[in-house]
Amino acid sequence: MKVLLDENLPYSSLVDLFPPFVDVYSVQWMEWRAKDNGELLAAAVQESFAVIITKDKTLERELKQGPLPLAIIQLMPDEDAGEKISQLISEHVVPLLERGVEKRVYRFGSKPPRGLDHS
Repeated sequence: MKVLLDENLPYSSLVDLFPPFVDVYSVQWMEWRAKDNGELLAAAVQESFAVIITKDKTLERELKQGPLPLAIIQLMPDEDAGEKISQLISEHVVPLLERGVEKRVYRFGSKPPRGLDHS
C-alpha cells in the first residue's frame, strides 16, 4: 500500500511507525512541495497512492462531488493535551491501514476543525 505524508508532517520521525506492508513516501521526496492541494491530489492519484496523511484542514475541499480517488487521513493532535502526531499514527492510523481503508476522509485527534466530526 502506497501512503503519502503531506509536507506538514515530519517524514523522518514517522516513517518507522508504519508496518512493512506500507510504502511511505513524503511530498518532499516526490518533489511535490510547490503543488497546491488540487495538484497534489491529482499527482497522488496518478502515482497510485492509496492514502494521503495530512494535518491540512483544507485538503478535502479540493475534492469534487463523487467518489474519492483515494483515502485522506487528517490528523488533528491536541498538543495542549499532550497528544502527538506519532501517537495518532500508532494508535489510529496503523490499525486502520491494517484493516483496510475505504476511499473517504478519516479524522483522528481530539480537536476536530469547527463543524466537523471524527469519522
